[in-house]
Amino acid sequence: MQDARGYVRYRCGLTNTIQDVLRQRPGWVEVKDDGEWDFNWCDVGWLRENFDHSYMEEHVRICHFRNHYE
Repeated sequence: MQDARGYVRYRCGLTNTIQDVLRQRPGWVEVKDDGEWDFNWCDVGWLRENFDHSYMEEHVRICHFRNHYE
């Protein structure tokens, strides 16, 4: 997922161990809510509200399957 920039821009909507792990990964940079990101660790609520209504580039990754709702 890293490209020529040498880092991965990520967004994490959770405040837990996952966020701690992402912050410690070398080459991973946290972005603000509205910033451009390559990887988003989101909750199912965010996915429901945003996935079908937002344009996402081909390289973008999210931690859920499109039709996976808990």
